[in-house]
This record gives sequence, C-alpha cells and structure tokens, in this order.
Amino acid sequence: RFTVCPCPERLLNFSEEEFFSRKVFPGRRPTLAMSQTGHYKIFKRSLDELGIITDFVTHLCRKDGAKHAEMVGSTLDDIRKQAHWLFESMQRYCSNLPRELMRLVAGFGRTEGSYYCPRSTVHPPDALKDLVFPFLPEWRTFTIEQDKLPYVVHSSLKLFEWLAIVVLQDAAVLAPNFPGVALFHEEPFNSAEFASFAAKVRQAELPVTPVDRLVGVAAQRTGR
Repeated sequence: RFTVCPCPERLLNFSEEEFFSRKVFPGRRPTLAMSQTGHYKIFKRSLDELGIITDFVTHLCRKDGAKHAEMVGSTLDDIRKQAHWLFESMQRYCSNLPRELMRLVAGFGRTEGSYYCPRSTVHPPDALKDLVFPFLPEWRTFTIEQDKLPYVVHSSLKLFEWLAIVVLQDAAVLAPNFPGVALFHEEPFNSAEFASFAAKVRQAELPVTPVDRLVGVAAQRTGR
C-alpha cells in the first residue's frame, strides 16, 4: 500500500491530524472507506484464485471461525459472547449440531482422546470407492471441468466420498463376523482388492498400547 502499489500512498505521520482519518481498508481515497461492493469483489477474487468454493464471501471468516470453535469444544454461548452476536446470528454461522450428544450416542465418552477410531486411519483406494458409488468418477471430472459451481455440488461430492470410505472401513470389520449376509458376497466386497484393504483395517483394529493410540490420534488430527 505504501511501497509496492503502482501509486503508493504517502507514509503515515502520526503527528498529523490526517492520520486519524485514514481508513484501514480505503476506497478510492485514503480517507474514504471501502464500499461493500468493493469489499465483496476483493474477497471473491481472492477466493476464486485460491480455489475456495463457498456460499459465504465476506462473512467466510466468521462462519469458519465459529465452526472451528465448535469443533474444539467451545460452547455456543461462549462463541456468541466472543463474537458479540445476537442469538439470531448463531443460526447463520454455527452448525447447531449437538456434538456432545452425537458422540455419546455413537458410544464415545466425554474425555479428551476417546474419539479415536482405529479403522479410520486406513484409507481405501479410489478404485474401491468408485465401486461403492459408480457415479463418483463422473462427478469428480464434472467438478474439475466446471469453473463455478454451487457449493452444494462440491459438498455432495465430498459427502459421498466420505460415505464410501466409511462403508468400506465398516464392511472390513463386519464381513468376517456376518459371513451369511448376502451383501458381503457382492462387488466390491468379494474382490481381491477389498480383501487386501480389509486385512489392513483388521490389523489396525487389533488392541493397541496407549502410545500407539496417541500416535493414531495425532495422525488423525494432522491428516497423516
């Protein structure tokens, strides 16, 4: 702004009265605030260049910040107080999912680190996922070729990718216990590729030491 821009501004002088009228995000003049439309266009252009697909533009940081706070265990009341929001705003920026209830109903405890699921550390190849939902390759190609698609399209693809992973991971554990279920004798569960993947999942499900569990939790959180 003061050195790199083609027409850099004059450096600020803290002793001048003009300093107090300068805008952090200026419009056409340093003392004129950026318009809402200008703010939107800059954010939208930056998001497009980064390949970020979202229905929120200028309010993206609010929504993602609230979502991250929820995921790390902050209460909705604390989020509201920190952001100085009214209750109506919470409906817009927070997921409103009963996360603690969902974890308890799923069989996990309240204590930190009790959400570790060993099988989730073993990821199936795309070829197996595509056999669970045969339309996935076409969807992937479509989303790559199209420049501007609604956020719901990308979210739906991610959802089905995740569901395919869960189906394969759970089937690897359930199939040996329920050999009479006809589904497990159909493709892809009767393939050699699934048998190889299932063996890795069952190996991950073997009893582990506290150190192994800690390493597993760290791998889940870092995505490694």
